[in-house]
Amino acid sequence: MHGLTMHGLTIDPGIAEVQSLPFWTGPISIWPLTDGPDNRSYGVQQADGQRFAVRLGRDRPQHGIMRFNEQEAARAAAKSGISPRIQYAQPGVLVSRMLPGRSLEAAEVREPENLARIVALLQHCHTGMAKFLTGPLLSYWVFHANRSYASALERACNRMSDELPRLLSLNDALERRVGKVEVAFTHNSLTAGNIFDDGARLWLLDWERAGFNTPIFDLSYLSASNGFYPS
Repeated sequence: MHGLTMHGLTIDPGIAEVQSLPFWTGPISIWPLTDGPDNRSYGVQQADGQRFAVRLGRDRPQHGIMRFNEQEAARAAAKSGISPRIQYAQPGVLVSRMLPGRSLEAAEVREPENLARIVALLQHCHTGMAKFLTGPLLSYWVFHANRSYASALERACNRMSDELPRLLSLNDALERRVGKVEVAFTHNSLTAGNIFDDGARLWLLDWERAGFNTPIFDLSYLSASNGFYPS
């Protein structure tokens, strides 16, 4: 994260952006939360004790991330009961209720008891969110994403350019092997850090890569990101 330097101290520009939001009703305290590769996150507490999580992010079309899509997905997820309530939004800014608790670790995701709860949460996402979605939304198709990244690498004369024809051929073969799929609204970024435990139940966080996709992708991403291996 880049910041401004004054008197030898680095000042996080995101803090000033958070402070300037018209949502706050009085003095606030701000602290950084764990950032994602495409966003910055902060915790905020008002003088009345209410606590919020603030996400700052810009569109990243090269990665298929558009904030209008993230915000609509987050709203729908909150309405369907699987994500925290959205309190305020403006372009590039999302304020939600801060939950007590913590994100899971990968080893916890693999525990059978937690895995059953995660699968139930995903089923709710795949079958219960669509009725709350409105307006234009993105799809996420990993084979298209791969072709898009390959095109960017080729334009940049990347050191991997010579490998691209082989990799794209493999990508196309895998796409054909997958064949026709059922489509649902999916999360598409199921790292352990995006699965939150408040002590009573689990929640899904971070909807910036959400879109219409095959539910199988959520399961495969969950597996690949959390160390599931054939036993």
